[in-house]
Amino acid sequence: ILAKYNGEIVPLYFFATSAGQTESVENVWGSKFPYLVKINTGILNVRAGASTSYKINTQVKKGQVYTIVDEKDGWGKMKNGSGWISLDYVRKIEMKK
Repeated sequence: ILAKYNGEIVPLYFFATSAGQTESVENVWGSKFPYLVKINTGILNVRAGASTSYKINTQVKKGQVYTIVDEKDGWGKMKNGSGWISLDYVRKIEMKK
């Protein structure tokens, strides 16, 4: 991840006091959303809606990670606004406790 401040790339540092534990998304946000998924197929179509009948907006590649903010009929809505992906071709990233 790159961050800019006043137009310049700056280093990012992370400090945790939780001894490596991560809180469940449901405990933090009060729902199962948002959550992260990792694409586990070569190329996955991102569609305008939650089914294969919708047009393809773009494609994502294996190994990429995205945030899901909603689900419908086995499809996940991407936080970045690019569309919906089939959840059959992703792996949910579980937070370790």
